[in-house]
Amino acid sequence: MFERALQIQADAAKLGFDWPEPFGVLEKVREETEEIREALARNDLAHAQKELGDLLLVVSNLSRFLDITPDKALAAAVERFEKRFAAVQAVVAADRKDMEAYSLEELEVIWQSVKGQYT
Repeated sequence: MFERALQIQADAAKLGFDWPEPFGVLEKVREETEEIREALARNDLAHAQKELGDLLLVVSNLSRFLDITPDKALAAAVERFEKRFAAVQAVVAADRKDMEAYSLEELEVIWQSVKGQYT
């Protein structure tokens, strides 16, 4: 689906419907994120889903703008997350505890401690 999004946005850009620089796209990312936040605050999940779609479209446009393949960027992010999460699990296992024994704040501290190992 990213390919289709990229093509549609590239076609629109050829006709002049594009930001002049990436900061405009980043502002749109912020705007879409805020719209999701507002929908969630109203417990309007249907609207949040629409806004999430808009956010994904804008993020794909940012990748086009930066000449980064979104599928490759996402695949690399997933791989980093898997490695980091496995490292968190290893720390927890070394403490001989279950993940559920830790608060989210404690897990975040562990996450931050292992994060730099997998960039």
